[in-house]
Amino acid sequence: MNLRKRRQFQRIFTGIILGIGAAPFTAHAQTQEIVPYDKVQVPEKVMAALDAARAGKEIWKPRFKSVSYTVVTSDSRLPGSGHAYRIDLQSQPNGLLRANESFGVEKFQKLSFGHLFSLKVQGIYESGMTSTSQTTLLVGSLPNKLEIGTSFSIYTESVQLPKNGKLPTNTNTLSCKVKDIYAASTIYPALTGNAIEMDCYDTRIFLEDLGIALSLPGRSETKNYLRSEIVRFKVEK
Repeated sequence: MNLRKRRQFQRIFTGIILGIGAAPFTAHAQTQEIVPYDKVQVPEKVMAALDAARAGKEIWKPRFKSVSYTVVTSDSRLPGSGHAYRIDLQSQPNGLLRANESFGVEKFQKLSFGHLFSLKVQGIYESGMTSTSQTTLLVGSLPNKLEIGTSFSIYTESVQLPKNGKLPTNTNTLSCKVKDIYAASTIYPALTGNAIEMDCYDTRIFLEDLGIALSLPGRSETKNYLRSEIVRFKVEK
């Protein structure tokens, strides 16, 4: 097996992790206190900005109590290259999602909006390092419906905790544009309603009946050698 290609695929798989909202990780020695995930509070100004962006826009409201799904991602050029990752989501009273994500040995806890971007993240990495981050600024707006051609942008800044003046502020801009709409059953037979395919640098597929976005290749990306397939999807409403 070509080691160079395998390493390339590993980097792409890591990109999938980042694509679902994990904060960038700045490597440094684990000399600081690990801040417990449940002790991290979302700043009031961040929640106020999010509330203003989503006010009166029902499409972004979660329509479930919990969702759990597993995806297998593989590279058709590399036999035996399949990797499975699992996502567990719980809807919160404030309309956010508590996420537990498992990418093999790397695991993340997140508080996210629509499974599009995160307001706080704690990650345990392959190296054994634990990193906790908090969103400190959010700017942008959200549309009240998603049609082909609809676009939106959310800018966020986050810091690693405990705060350290030597570490930079992480910035991220999520810019999305709707490029296709089709039956959600196309990506998993039991799903209902529409799948709204968005170009957000990588592809996100928003499930209208559930109010969440998945990071998966779109149906138009048939020439790509990467394959991602949902092999399990469970919903509690």
